[in-house]
Amino acid sequence: MFLPRHTTLIRVPEPCHLCHAQGISKQPRDLIKAIPGIDYREMSEASWCCGSAATFSLKYTFESQQILERKLENVQSTGAELLVTANPGCHLQLAWGLKQAGMQQRVVHVTELLSMAMPRG
Repeated sequence: MFLPRHTTLIRVPEPCHLCHAQGISKQPRDLIKAIPGIDYREMSEASWCCGSAATFSLKYTFESQQILERKLENVQSTGAELLVTANPGCHLQLAWGLKQAGMQQRVVHVTELLSMAMPRG
C-alpha cells in the first residue's frame, strides 16, 4: 500500500512503554509530521493505555476491553484514516478492537508508514 499524495489523516496512540517508561513522546510525532502529505491529528488521551499492556488483556479481558472502548471513542473523534504505533501489542489490540467495532481505520507500525511514504522508482 502506498500513501495517497495528500490528506492522509494520521493519529498516534502512544505505546505506554515508550511514553511512560522511556519518556519518548515528541520524536515519533515529529517523524510522522515530517512526511509530505500527512494531515497529522492529535487525539484526546493519546498517552492512555489501549488495554493491551503485555498480558493484562489476557488475564483481565473484560477490563482490557473497557479500556479499549474508551481508546476507540477517541480514535473515532479524530476522523483519522490510519493509526500509527510502534508497539506490537498495541497494534494487535487496536486492530482487533477496530474490527470488532466495525471501524474502517487501519493500524500500521511506524516503520510501515515510512515504507508507504517512500517514493517508488
